[in-house]
Amino acid sequence: MSYSLSGASESKENGLPFIYRLHIKSGGWEEVFQEGSLTVYSKDGKKINVIAETDYVSISINKD
Repeated sequence: MSYSLSGASESKENGLPFIYRLHIKSGGWEEVFQEGSLTVYSKDGKKINVIAETDYVSISINKD
């Protein structure tokens, strides 16, 4: 799934806006990997890939 998201950025300092990172964490997802614009989150043995670029976010299921 891809979304337009104002405030998203590929820079490591910004990435997803703070409120989105807070919702991910409060939902029980833990950051397990980060490289460039890709962040991988894990919860209950499942992983998702989140790619944050300027005003754009892509979320997919990690098949690993």
